[in-house]
Amino acid sequence: MPIPASTWSMPLHGVRLLYMHETDAAILIGLETESKAAACPACGCATVVGYGKMTSRIRDLPIKKKAVFLEIKRQRLRCRECMVTFNEPVSHISEHHRATARLVKSVWKMALRYPFITLSKTFGMDEKTIRNIFKDSFHAAASQFRMQSYPPAPSALLIHMPTILRRQRIMWINLDQGTLVDMSADAAPESIQASLQRIATEGASSIYVPPDAALIKALQASTASPLILHSASMRAACNAALALGRTLQDAAPYTDALSGFLAAKNAAEAARLWQNLLLPPPQLHAKMQPLIVALALLGPECFTAFDLPDHPCDALTGRLDAILHAGFSKRSYDVICAILLFDKTLQKTARTGVAENGAHLGYQKTHYGTSLAKLVARLEKLSRDGETNEVKVHNSRSYPQLLMLHRI
Repeated sequence: MPIPASTWSMPLHGVRLLYMHETDAAILIGLETESKAAACPACGCATVVGYGKMTSRIRDLPIKKKAVFLEIKRQRLRCRECMVTFNEPVSHISEHHRATARLVKSVWKMALRYPFITLSKTFGMDEKTIRNIFKDSFHAAASQFRMQSYPPAPSALLIHMPTILRRQRIMWINLDQGTLVDMSADAAPESIQASLQRIATEGASSIYVPPDAALIKALQASTASPLILHSASMRAACNAALALGRTLQDAAPYTDALSGFLAAKNAAEAARLWQNLLLPPPQLHAKMQPLIVALALLGPECFTAFDLPDHPCDALTGRLDAILHAGFSKRSYDVICAILLFDKTLQKTARTGVAENGAHLGYQKTHYGTSLAKLVARLEKLSRDGETNEVKVHNSRSYPQLLMLHRI
């Protein structure tokens, strides 16, 4: 059954349409390359000759919930110099997948919102194929992310340790700008060193850390920047111990002392009250000992943050943790990283110039990371909308429009 050409837009350059045919299961579109000069991909020589023809089948965006296959007839070529055989090149086909570039872009963009199993049904592809496409796109985006130009070290960094997919992760937050600048899958020393090097934290006046001994040891071995206890993280850890202590017998004196510490109004009071918590009862030893070790590593100046009001980023990270816990328990860590770090519409950037004696020398685009306020607002909106709406894939757009739409 032929289909109207108006329902499909040509995604490739240098080909002509031969036929469009619809079956019960799929839509087949026949294309043929238009002969043009081609250079050998191995040696760059232009002395190539025809070496037969072949037909390859690749996927394009679906139409009316049916899979679309492009059957491309193109010439085989052989280089007269190095004798390498290759296919006549066609633009806008994925290098790593038998799919158009716009299908790959669409899978990447929609994977940031919908689970892989949903996309598998939408695109009519195996879930494994969806995962592989996302994985390749993720690595490309991560490489581009690592090459971005960052400003000088912020005066204050916060290390936040949320639990994502049942494991503690590391978030690096620029407190000056209110932005998320990096993530690590764990607190291993090599992961910490990689993030420190990428963010260029040397020279930062302070790094606010949670009471985690392994993290603190890794930081002390990797940076000379002063480490300050993050009071909000400390209070959260103490509240967990307090909740347990209130269920135990004979722990009332210790829990009263812990409550008093949590109510400390300044650094001096917090340091004094902490001395009463160094010998927890046996039932609370497992909860409190990691905190006691962490604060011992930081030294007597660790309570400096108790003199300061809570930072606005603390409320945002709390809301972000709740969203990730509630709505992303079935998503992969790579997907979560991509959502949090790689969306360009959420990035905070600045155009900085270099000038001398009033003469303009050049501009550079610097990246401050993902705006926490915009990120939380975006994720809360997605949570309200839910994932019940039908996933729509628009194939009626022109290729340039689609490429702009699916930009990461």
